Formats: sequence, C-alpha cells, structure tokens
Amino acid sequence: MFSKFFLLSGAMLFSMTTFAKEAPKAQQVRSVVVFCSSSHKINPAYQKAAQELGTTLAKNKLELVFGGADTGLMGVLAIAAKKGGAKITSIFPETLKGHGVEYKEADTFVYTKSISERKDKMMESDAIVALPGGLGTLDELLFAIIEKQLGIHKKPIILVNVNQYWDPFLEMLKAMVKENTIKPAHLNLVTVINASTELMAALSQEQKGFLSMKTRWWEK
Repeated sequence: MFSKFFLLSGAMLFSMTTFAKEAPKAQQVRSVVVFCSSSHKINPAYQKAAQELGTTLAKNKLELVFGGADTGLMGVLAIAAKKGGAKITSIFPETLKGHGVEYKEADTFVYTKSISERKDKMMESDAIVALPGGLGTLDELLFAIIEKQLGIHKKPIILVNVNQYWDPFLEMLKAMVKENTIKPAHLNLVTVINASTELMAALSQEQKGFLSMKTRWWEK
C-alpha cells in the first residue's frame, strides 16, 4: 500500500494561492530521477530495493536519471536498469571526475560545476523517487519538495520506505504539524510506498490526483 502526505511551510503560506495558479500541469512520465545512497556499507534490503527499481524502470521503458556514481545503491540501480535496457542519464559533479567512482555505462553524461546546478539538472526529469540515502539524498529530496511547494513543478515525488527507512523523516513532519510550523492540508507533495515494485501504481495514482487515494500515512 502507498499513501500521501501534505506539507506547507508556514513561512510560504502567503504565496500559495499565486504559485498554485501558475504551477505547470502534470505531464506524462518518461524519465525518473532517483536520489539514493552511494555507500557500500548499507542494508542488503536497500540494495534489493534499488535493483527492483532499476528493473521496474527498464520494464516500463522509463529513462533513469541519477547522480552518476557506480558505488552503493547508485551502482546497483544503474546496473539493473542497464541490464533491462533502460536509457540512463548521469548527472555527475566535475570535481569527482577521475576519482574512480563514476558509472561509465550511461547513455548521456552531464557534468556540473556545482551541487546547485546538479540539482537543477536532475529536476528536469518527469518524476522524483527517493530510496534510502544520506545527507545528499535528503538535500535533493527537500529541494524537490520545496520546488513543488512553491508551484515550480507538479511532478510526482515518491519515497520508497523500504524497511521503514523514511519513518523518522515522516515522524518529524508530523511533529512539525503538531507544532504549527507546517500545515497538513494545503499541498499534496509526496507519495510514500513500501517497495520499489509499487512505483508504477503510485505514478498512476499521481496522474489521477489525490482524490483517488484512500489512505494517508499519518492516519495509520
């Protein structure tokens, strides 16, 4: 099962009406950017989720856009997607070129001079998925959420909550709602799924809109 949550920063409440009216329309998903860990020392369950995600993208003829490393979940994800025949685009920092951590089998290579530019390039994808990851993954995820909050895009943002990895993040959001630093009822920003194999169903629901969703993660 997958579910949704709403999030709006109190500081941005005043601008919601304006941005919401100007937000781009949801579009057909052809490419998916995946944020995830580059660490080798990670739970095998997360590696399995990355492999399943890569296979799912390939099976459904979706392009994989990712951070370009061949280590950790990034490497597992890219290898699985490549094996299935998916097109792969690598968005890689120029500063890490030549350090032996770059995935070399991508179809397209984009090199960026800064982390900000890298995130902007990643956000050109049609949908966003976050597997378990560290500070980089969290930074990229929050960047995507904030841009959606401001109405810059209406792209699906999907958390793969394998092994309840994202539960602490979701609990923090609940605490923020309780403290009135964010509001729970304005923007439908993120979908939470429990396995990579649920991705296509989640994307389908995103196209239909929230009214087709019957379960909210905070009501469980």
